[in-house]
Amino acid sequence: MYYSQVVSDILSYAGQTTGGQAEDIVKRMVNVVYFRVLEEVDTPYEEREFTIYSVANQRSLGMPLFVRKILNIEDTTTPRMVNETSARMFDRTRAGSTETGTPYTFFVSQSRGVQKQPAVNGTLTIVSDSATDSGSSFKVRIEGFNASGLLVSELVTLNGTTQVATSNTYSSSMGVERIVKVPAEGKKFTGNLTLRDQSGNSMAEIPVAYESPNFLWIEFDPIPGSAISYTVRAEMRVPPLVNDFDWPKFDEQFHDLLIWGVTQDLLAAWGKPDTAGAHRLTFSQRLDEFRGRANASPAAIHVFENVQAYSGFRQRPTRPLIKGVDFGLA
Repeated sequence: MYYSQVVSDILSYAGQTTGGQAEDIVKRMVNVVYFRVLEEVDTPYEEREFTIYSVANQRSLGMPLFVRKILNIEDTTTPRMVNETSARMFDRTRAGSTETGTPYTFFVSQSRGVQKQPAVNGTLTIVSDSATDSGSSFKVRIEGFNASGLLVSELVTLNGTTQVATSNTYSSSMGVERIVKVPAEGKKFTGNLTLRDQSGNSMAEIPVAYESPNFLWIEFDPIPGSAISYTVRAEMRVPPLVNDFDWPKFDEQFHDLLIWGVTQDLLAAWGKPDTAGAHRLTFSQRLDEFRGRANASPAAIHVFENVQAYSGFRQRPTRPLIKGVDFGLA
């Protein structure tokens, strides 16, 4: 079922017309239910391998946007696996370590709004690859720390494919925390955005589907002494539904969950509480069915034969054998 079909069916149940605020609310709610369903049924995510490069004398490294969960990291040069540990274990055993060399462990440290921090203290630039993302209806909120360590925030008005500089300067050490698209009501960004530092280095790229990106960051131990090539295998993040013909990434027989999951709440707010209650029951039943399919038991059922029905003396455990009584001393 296409994304547009899901939205259209929900609006029909609600008696709402397409376009306007009602459709915007429905689209937001569809994605809320979409990600809920993906987590509820433990959906197997797509796995991919890609190459990353550490930065000499830099412990932290941001992963690409679509990395949801790191499965393993392989140092193809050494070669060896880089073992995963935890931030807690690092703090207990290696806190404050400034050792450099070839990393043998890593841990996931945080999620941030950028993949890289500024190379030097300074202003940033942001640009779209679509000329229509221009004017007062297309702004971006940038939040981060300035060179004095103060948390600052600003709205930047885009100018399409022309780079626009920030008013604030941002620290190379504490950097940017969050980037959020802020379109005017009824407006949508149509291009991919790129945030760069004063040196022209790309810090984050925001695809059309994302309103605010989250990048997974890791830390190496010891600190990489040089740029090292790593092969990373990871579960890939599922993007939100945005385009009319986007296809939800779970079993199509259960795409109707996106309808019932939204209408069970919205219909009550739109004056149809009885229908909302019926849809709540349908959503619950369909979700239970989906859980059963997603976590299905093997088709073959094996039955153990009753081979030990007799419970007499011979079936009881015997006492331990004693050396020198039950068997010789030698």
